[in-house]
Amino acid sequence: QPPFDAPDADALLKRLESEPAPHLADIVHDLPVQAGQIMERCLDKQSGARYQHPRELLGDLESVLHAHS
Repeated sequence: QPPFDAPDADALLKRLESEPAPHLADIVHDLPVQAGQIMERCLDKQSGARYQHPRELLGDLESVLHAHS
């Protein structure tokens, strides 16, 4: 399911630039809260709010895996 519906490419680009991505937990109902938070951080519109290094992302993903194994 695409995150945004739009009648054309221009409208889609405007939505992508201005609207936050939908919460993944609204689509994947059994998603662990922390996994949803990781995805939201990856998709944040502000570059400074996103992971600055892959090791940060990896550490958070490993935390989710360990918490749910």
